[in-house]
Amino acid sequence: MTDYVIGDVHGCYASLCRLLERIAYHPRKDNLWFTGDLIGRGPQPLRVLKRLREMHAENARLVIVLGNHDLHLIALALGPFEDSKRRTNDRTLNAVFKEDGLIDWLRHLPLLHYDARRQMVLTHAGIPPIWTLAVACDQANKMEAMLRQPRNTLRRILPQLYGDQPNSWQACQTAVERSRMTINYLTRMRFCTAQGELDLQASGLTPPGERFAPWFTYPSKIKAHQIFGHWAALKGQTGRSGFWNMDYGCAWGRFLGARRLDDGKVYLVAATENQTGQGLRAKSQVG
Repeated sequence: MTDYVIGDVHGCYASLCRLLERIAYHPRKDNLWFTGDLIGRGPQPLRVLKRLREMHAENARLVIVLGNHDLHLIALALGPFEDSKRRTNDRTLNAVFKEDGLIDWLRHLPLLHYDARRQMVLTHAGIPPIWTLAVACDQANKMEAMLRQPRNTLRRILPQLYGDQPNSWQACQTAVERSRMTINYLTRMRFCTAQGELDLQASGLTPPGERFAPWFTYPSKIKAHQIFGHWAALKGQTGRSGFWNMDYGCAWGRFLGARRLDDGKVYLVAATENQTGQGLRAKSQVG
């Protein structure tokens, strides 16, 4: 049995299939962790979602955490939202919405996974330096319970969970604000201050100001190994022991990667033009 973590797939179905071949994945012997952002930018999001849902049904040890693109899709499916940033095209939405049970499967996925035996924790974007592991798990559990509520209830709640403010944990005064902050930390964070104040605009490698730095460069209250995706500009490199970034920029024409949990060995497959689509047209940007 071998365990791997796979980075942001972003709808690149052909690359995912090639990567599973590259690691000789065996569904009865191997376990897979995914860093989230299953959809977005790539040309075949529906095929990615359906393949992983099938794999999930066959292998209870398959771990997938939700990313910001996945949450955005859930929000659009339940409404009332307008896709003002055009992160998900209409054809994708219509196909996913018509697929029975797919959105409900997505909203039952976790935001955080902690493996006590391995002392590893998996999120999409990371965990702020001001949080302990207990706080991170507690906040993730609360958000997961919220996402699994009946659709009519969730439809009323979701609009309150979007936004960039407040931008620090200390500034949160209500349960709704703490929920919004939790989503932003776990699925959108890149740069923050030592006190956990977020900047949600910068996505490259240059900090947005002297007070900000990549979240993983600060001393962490969490002793477990942290694994995340979300930040394609890093190209899988953090320069920090105990922090693995798994977003190798497949949707931007670079690579889709898997990392073996036992020894950290990395496996990469190159993206191709017909897989990356929108990513190739915007390769000066990062996801």
